[in-house]
Amino acid sequence: MFILSCDENFVIVKCDECLDSEPYEARIRVEVDDNGSFEGKVMIYEGNIEDDILVTSAPVYGNPMEFLVKINKRYTFKVEYTGYSGVKYSAINSVYPRVKLELEQCSNSPCFYIYDNKLDMKLKYQ
Repeated sequence: MFILSCDENFVIVKCDECLDSEPYEARIRVEVDDNGSFEGKVMIYEGNIEDDILVTSAPVYGNPMEFLVKINKRYTFKVEYTGYSGVKYSAINSVYPRVKLELEQCSNSPCFYIYDNKLDMKLKYQ
């Protein structure tokens, strides 16, 4: 099966994650390194990190972590890891959680699907 699209709004809907009413907030699921080798801190910025609008910060306390944010806004996540030797590593990525009104694909259609709400902030090289 091939799925090709030039449409930026093309989204594959996971029907089991569809909601009956339109959401105004989204849960952002953040995958982090929580294996005991690092201490970590998550910082969430509204907009781009350069805008320097810090919304909240929290220590890494488990994997995955979840944060509640408003729909239709860009958020930049920075996870700062500190190794036992004091060396710091950073992972930075952003999300723009949005809602798609699904009219046909799901058995409970119409329904609302939140997308662009997952981040992998694990270190790729250690």
